[in-house]
Amino acid sequence: MSIAKIALKHVHKLCYQSLLILRRMTWSKAEVRQRPNCENILISGFFNEVLGIGKAAHLTAKTLEKLGFDVEKEDLRPFDKGLLSRGLDRFQTANNHSIWIIQANPNEAEIALYTHDPHQWSKLYRIGYWVWESSIPPQIYIDLADYFHEIWVPSHYVKEVLLNAFNHSNRPHNLQKLRVVPHPVAPSYEYTVHKNNEFNALYVFDPRSDFQRKNPEAVLKTWIAAFPEPDDDKKLIIKTLKLSNFYPAFQTLIKIADKRKDIVFIVEDFSEDEMNALLLQCQLYISLHRSEGFGLPLAEAMARGLIVMATDNSGNNEFMTTENSLLVRSTPIPANRLYNGPKALWREPDLDQAVKMLKIIANDQSLRLNLFSEAIKMAALFEDQWKNILLK
Repeated sequence: MSIAKIALKHVHKLCYQSLLILRRMTWSKAEVRQRPNCENILISGFFNEVLGIGKAAHLTAKTLEKLGFDVEKEDLRPFDKGLLSRGLDRFQTANNHSIWIIQANPNEAEIALYTHDPHQWSKLYRIGYWVWESSIPPQIYIDLADYFHEIWVPSHYVKEVLLNAFNHSNRPHNLQKLRVVPHPVAPSYEYTVHKNNEFNALYVFDPRSDFQRKNPEAVLKTWIAAFPEPDDDKKLIIKTLKLSNFYPAFQTLIKIADKRKDIVFIVEDFSEDEMNALLLQCQLYISLHRSEGFGLPLAEAMARGLIVMATDNSGNNEFMTTENSLLVRSTPIPANRLYNGPKALWREPDLDQAVKMLKIIANDQSLRLNLFSEAIKMAALFEDQWKNILLK
């Protein structure tokens, strides 16, 4: 990037922050009140995203519709363009009995507030649906909480992180806003019968997520250590997006794989049907992350009948147990700067244990069957929780 473009980017950011300060003076903080009993819910989210946060927004909308709510969806991605010249969007149906869910972390939720007419959204009952992946959240999580009546988080791990942050910042009025609302992953009853000696493992990641947090390098190293010699019946599939090729860290993964025939990279954007078809080809989903706010790909894999092996920490402990999955022990280490390290922590998985687990599960079909029967029960529990959350 040229010096001129870097300078222009900083000028743009400074101008936006100045406008934000001016507009924020007209914003209404959320006073404590009862959630309205209504049929209409507005959801702002990244509905056109291929993975992660976009998938979560679709799950929220789909589940609310299934529960009988009239859902109006709004895609947030265009809102981060033209912020300096953009006028205020207006809600056509906003009133004191409408609910507005912004399923985006505070940085993007702030843009949603910025680009809508505050005189209209001040009438709405506002719910933020947030996630974070280290022990200390950014300051904006603390500041923006004042503008929401409820803050939903997908796991008790994230709730504890925000509870500690609100207490440390002397914001006790925001403690009661926190509510654990797991992503409503639905169970699938479509499975493929695999040959006895066939074993396919899968790992999916979005390169826009932090490589150090997602830790795909550990997945590759664990596979190679478990199976030093490629086996025609064993395959590791790494699924990512088209834009991955532009990331130096992804090129490092290619070098680690060293052209092994048993390690397959799929660098494509898949539709939901294509992703489901890929899941049906596999028996194991593996993630050796350093932290997850929830771990939606892990939960979806379990709901589709895959065994999941993952680090025993953070959000995935909401649904993974020693009875229904393979948990790799871990130890606390400082997070990187993007996640407020070194003061903030996440955890390092024990790769030696991961190697041993991988060898066992690849060769023990009876263990796979036992874990499979327990894993599929998990998704049904999440659907039931949503009935209690919104149909109370």
